[in-house]
Amino acid sequence: MPNRSDKPLNSEQLMHAMSVDDGYRVERVLARGAGGVTELVTIDGSGPFVRKKIPREQARRTVWAVLAECESRYLPKIWATYEMPERFVVVLDFVAGETLESYVKGRGALPEGEACRLIANICEAADDLHEHGVIHRDISPANIIVSSSGAHLIDLGISRMGGTGAAHDTLPFGTPGFAAPEQYGFTETDKRSDVYSIGRVLGYMLTGVNPKDEGFEARIANDDAFSTSLRDIVWRACEFDRSARFQSAHEMAQTIAASGVCVAGGALDWLGSNGSASHGTEINDSGASAPIFAGSGCATAPENGSSSSTVPASAPVVLTDASGAAGDSVAASAKQPLSKVRIALMVLFASLAAIASLAGIALILNEAGMLPSSGSAQRDAMDSQVDDGDVSASSGRDGQAGQNAASGESPAAGPAAAEAGRGANESGDAMFEVVESGWTISSQESGNYVHYALALRSLSDEEAVRYPKVRITGRDENGDLLFSDEQTLNVLYPGQIVYFASLAGGNVVPDTVEFAPCAFEDYNVTPFEGKASRFTVEGVSAVPDGLSGVNFVGEVKTDIAPESSVVMSGLAVTVVLRDENGDIISGATSFVDLPAQGESVPFEVNYYDPPEYATVEAYAQVW
Repeated sequence: MPNRSDKPLNSEQLMHAMSVDDGYRVERVLARGAGGVTELVTIDGSGPFVRKKIPREQARRTVWAVLAECESRYLPKIWATYEMPERFVVVLDFVAGETLESYVKGRGALPEGEACRLIANICEAADDLHEHGVIHRDISPANIIVSSSGAHLIDLGISRMGGTGAAHDTLPFGTPGFAAPEQYGFTETDKRSDVYSIGRVLGYMLTGVNPKDEGFEARIANDDAFSTSLRDIVWRACEFDRSARFQSAHEMAQTIAASGVCVAGGALDWLGSNGSASHGTEINDSGASAPIFAGSGCATAPENGSSSSTVPASAPVVLTDASGAAGDSVAASAKQPLSKVRIALMVLFASLAAIASLAGIALILNEAGMLPSSGSAQRDAMDSQVDDGDVSASSGRDGQAGQNAASGESPAAGPAAAEAGRGANESGDAMFEVVESGWTISSQESGNYVHYALALRSLSDEEAVRYPKVRITGRDENGDLLFSDEQTLNVLYPGQIVYFASLAGGNVVPDTVEFAPCAFEDYNVTPFEGKASRFTVEGVSAVPDGLSGVNFVGEVKTDIAPESSVVMSGLAVTVVLRDENGDIISGATSFVDLPAQGESVPFEVNYYDPPEYATVEAYAQVW
């Protein structure tokens, strides 16, 4: 049973909780469901942080308290917890990156060295949880964030303390295909249940196939792209009988280390020279100029004489995060994590300011008998969803990816398409538009995903739009809906054009794809008078990855750092592929840490089995 606090908040506690809650500003709602609300928040202009509002009856307070004691860098760090009338609230670090699910969808099966390094990070995180008595119970690609520093295990929403002695878990939890058999009611889960999930995640990375899909086990058994030792590790981790599995994530990591598949890059340094765990150990990067996940002994380099894609000399490499001429430099640096003391002080000051205004209201409500003391009041400021627009710019598929099948022109070309593709706020003011887009379909082996790239242009000269959103809709030849996905960007400055590429759909081949700017709330529009951030990319090149893919690598430099109200700590680097006519045909995006003013960081954008292209462009934006 969850260790819930059934005691209702009294009037003083309620006022304090509300004031603390109001100290945070909601930047974006990340998820909403039966398990609560997950938000991206800032406090006093600093952050971002992830705030989880969990129904009180589902909250496992002991788990969150124990997580605060864990040391692994691949687990979320807790900054604060507090109680609301109907919710238990946790504030955690935000990790910039993409989910492993998205990462593998965009690349297909990963090289075994990379897969082992990522799974070693997950083993470290899980082992730290297990050492503190916590069972995660939902280790899956959707709950793993891949960043420039490795793989981070997130979302402890259904985690529990182990060793309760129950005959079985109260309810079946977990992600189908990755959850252990005992999670469906056979017996109580323990750390070996997480080992099973880690084994399934490793198999997913090595094959690119979801374990719940037909053919997963056949791929594990017959795929020659990875070694027999790794195949045996997957089989053992995923045994039905728990006693036949690795008995801990630590033992699994030791076996991976002994296999020799991943012998460099620092991913297994936490084991120590004698195999003992040391969760505070930092990863030793292979070099500042090396592409992400590169490391001697783990990455497969192309052989001499192998074919290599090249980037034309005319390909643009200067990235401008806002249109217009370059301005003077702005003295700024990458945002640093806040100390817990500073977070507490900011919450305190915000609380004092809010209490001053709440006190009078509380007295009136109390006199009227309206101030709840039973904890039954609900206070969730994010219940209203953003309404979506119904305008779109579409692109057909008639032998040319991402072009209009009837005219052969770019879907956003001309005033009619631009007028149709505008995103408006609540007042009906058009604020941005889709100016060009393109797409192609991945191979059937990779899941028939739509690989798209698009450009958004601001229509305002004075205001910035926070979190502009685009809907991507696929339809068949009859116009029937096949899929509808949404993509949210970070910020669109006045007059700016930003590019972004990602995946949509899956398992179906659309005839047309529509790119529709969504409507947004008025509070997402803010006046902007400063200088927009700007970045430059240098040394862009295309390098075969040895597995039918291409790594677009280079370095990105911060010319003008983001102004202080832009709280993101990373960059999204997008490559855009064009054909000989200059039309977009596809693209891909990766994420890196935001370099300080005047400094650079390396990037690597992988594209598995890309279409033929004439030129490649690179763009960056704060994320």
